[in-house]
Amino acid sequence: MCCAVLLITSGCGGGGESTAPDTSGENKPIPSFSLAWSEYPSWSVFGVADVTGIINGKKGELGSVEKKWGVDIELKEAEYDPCLAMYGAGQCDAVCITNMDILGPAGGRPGVMVLPTSTSYGADACLVTSDIKSVEDLKGKRVYGLEKSVSEYCFVRNLELLGQAEKDYTFSSMDPGAAAIAMQQGKAEQQAIVVWNPFVISTLAKRDDVRVLFDSTKIPNEIIDSVVVSKESLKKEGGEAFACAVIDAFYQVNAAIADPAKRN
Repeated sequence: MCCAVLLITSGCGGGGESTAPDTSGENKPIPSFSLAWSEYPSWSVFGVADVTGIINGKKGELGSVEKKWGVDIELKEAEYDPCLAMYGAGQCDAVCITNMDILGPAGGRPGVMVLPTSTSYGADACLVTSDIKSVEDLKGKRVYGLEKSVSEYCFVRNLELLGQAEKDYTFSSMDPGAAAIAMQQGKAEQQAIVVWNPFVISTLAKRDDVRVLFDSTKIPNEIIDSVVVSKESLKKEGGEAFACAVIDAFYQVNAAIADPAKRN
């Protein structure tokens, strides 16, 4: 297994005396790292952190968490598949990714899961139009979603739970954003798609005749959303401080969301 799981919490305390590196009075360059993230409920936290100044996502500019931990964090927002490609190509130090999708790039670039951000409890779903009455109606049709990802995993696992054979169904690769837009626009070919939030919510909101056929509530805790940092980046000067800063920012934003006075 090339992707280890490590929660770096011993030096990442959120309260009391800070254990972050003290760079006051020092003139040496601040280590710089990058995090690739895409729109998803528990990963959009980093976009919020950027907007609120907890992290300044521009390279060379520091937010409050970066100053605290003595690291510079560049935020690279992209669609999910390009984020995976960036990580695999060594174009970012860390990536927001699921536990199963990291297995591919981990073969060439070992990483460490430093932060589980959520589990997919209904966030991944198979959406169908009103013409599809049951799972059997998908036979002979294409189901669109990102292949070799959590979307295909969610689809196949639900087929298994429904006593269906994977070989009787066709899963065709399509970017989740593009699949969602095609269904929202009423494209005849996209009668069934497997996507994740926010694409699930936006598609259901735009078409009254679309419903959830099945979703990830049937496979609780099998899909884990996370932040993975490459082992090479963790070993660099400031690597663990970078991981701590990411964790710190995540919990600061979630604390603000939980606070009625700050959540807006």
